[in-house]
Amino acid sequence: MVLPLLVDAAGVFIMKQFFESVPREIEEAARIDGAGTFRIFWSVVLPMSRPSLITLTVLSFQGSWNEFTHFLVSPPSPASTTP
Repeated sequence: MVLPLLVDAAGVFIMKQFFESVPREIEEAARIDGAGTFRIFWSVVLPMSRPSLITLTVLSFQGSWNEFTHFLVSPPSPASTTP
């Protein structure tokens, strides 16, 4: 019941659009400075993505909050509810 709330099409689209908007020159400058692929992502791109991650967090929380009653009523038996 939790898995569909973790990944949705809107979140994938938001993050895809952000990562496509990062200029190649920034990644190239980090590579010239000696950073590897993981270091470029962790130290350069991820801090730049903070606004899109916050937006995604707010939208995911709102969607989860709106689905609370559905998950309260939908389990077929008490054994399949989450503790």
